[in-house]
Amino acid sequence: MSNNIMPLTIGDHFTFAPGVHCKGNVIIKDHAYIGARAILKHKTPEKPLRIRKMVVIGIELLRNGLPPQKLL
Repeated sequence: MSNNIMPLTIGDHFTFAPGVHCKGNVIIKDHAYIGARAILKHKTPEKPLRIRKMVVIGIELLRNGLPPQKLL
């Protein structure tokens, strides 16, 4: 039986609003806010989705990383 679980790394003081989905290899740094019904998905298993420090995400689908202190 193969294990297809991808890692999820989460920093300190983050917030997931209701209905957030993380799919695959995702790294979330400190003080991030992920808005309602957001879907976080990596491009490939070898390239994790990186959400940097102090990022606010208010869109439904994110497939690329963001720089620090970004409001989207």
